[in-house]
Amino acid sequence: MPDSTLDEVDRAVVHAIERSPRASWKSLGDVIDVDPATVARRWARLEREGLAWVTCYPLLTQDPASAFVEISCRAGTTEDVAAAIARHPEALFVDIVTGGTDILITAVSADQAGLSDYVLRRLPLVSGVEDVQTQPVVTVHFEGGYAAAGSLERRAAVKLPTPEHGVLIRTNIEVDDLDWELCIALSRDGRQPVADLARAVGLSETAVGRRLRRLSSQGALRMIVELTPDAAGRSAIVWVYARVPAGARSLAVRRIAEMPGVRTISSIAGPENLAFKVALPHLSALDDFETRVSEIEPDLVIADRKIVLRQVRLMSRLIDPLGRAIGVLPIDLRARGR
Repeated sequence: MPDSTLDEVDRAVVHAIERSPRASWKSLGDVIDVDPATVARRWARLEREGLAWVTCYPLLTQDPASAFVEISCRAGTTEDVAAAIARHPEALFVDIVTGGTDILITAVSADQAGLSDYVLRRLPLVSGVEDVQTQPVVTVHFEGGYAAAGSLERRAAVKLPTPEHGVLIRTNIEVDDLDWELCIALSRDGRQPVADLARAVGLSETAVGRRLRRLSSQGALRMIVELTPDAAGRSAIVWVYARVPAGARSLAVRRIAEMPGVRTISSIAGPENLAFKVALPHLSALDDFETRVSEIEPDLVIADRKIVLRQVRLMSRLIDPLGRAIGVLPIDLRARGR
């Protein structure tokens, strides 16, 4: 099995790309203080071995709908069910988890009607599915990264072009099918050169560059660097459900978001009102993490936690049992699974 260990240069490369996902190899090399060819070679190795990649989550819809969906499976079918669901365009995250259910997915659609159709009509028809429970996501408060933050000195990181990470709160923007096609192509490979994107969508490089600049300036390109947990030195992934008084939620979110390894924090409509995902160095670190959470926010009550036994889909990538990316799936919120 290829070595998943990242050295200092690898981590600096990942952090630089996380900071500015489409920066040129020269810009990245200048910041890291290595030659551009070395940066490109290091990144190519990480991509080739399924350890790291750049994807794009298109923020082109005014009212996207999402939910955490827990699925119970017939005995002996969990892996097959998860593999089938991972092919659904709505299922951006698919985790096999511990607890009262077998699979936890993050389902996303362009609108509430599409999400309802998915969880009410199509998911229950997947062979092996016995029960589906849905908790709508009300607000995504925070999306962070555990890729390689801290690997660059602050004064070096600010030399990179303005990050193209998009915004979570959308405003009305006018988009067409070609904008969608660009975002879908970027979801496969967020660092695709403009020339390749131009060939993919049938436009000139000038036109593609103009569209990318417009979408970026409007916050419509949610560019994300993913690094496998093992490569990041965080082998335990945990979903935590909690209850917190409404008046204390904003402060709780802000404090939890500052904790190392926290990947996402969302308000949900269910028995609990807050859900967050954390990547830890090892499972034994969960006790310390929860103790720290209780110290920074005494009003927060942790109601449940789900240990991820296996990631099956991570946004635009299928993940093998060793935790490495093995297949690419486009992210198209308009799509409807069959």
